[in-house]
Amino acid sequence: MVDKLGYGPGNSMLAGIAIVLGIPFPVWLYFNGEKLRENNKYTRDSWLRANTLREKLESEANSRVTSQAVSRVASKEEQN
Repeated sequence: MVDKLGYGPGNSMLAGIAIVLGIPFPVWLYFNGEKLRENNKYTRDSWLRANTLREKLESEANSRVTSQAVSRVASKEEQN
């Protein structure tokens, strides 16, 4: 490519190809990445484990907050 076009136009062509391929692909991944991860046999299990772990941590955090609130109410009742 550089031999036929020269350094300037050859590098410009290479830069144009990089822009045409480089800009839409991350946008496409942003919108389709979750679907790709769900359908991939190598990431499906890790994705499910991550979601299960996140749900477990959220439920533990909610139960801790609830138990702390109950203990605060009980300590206030004991003081009265």
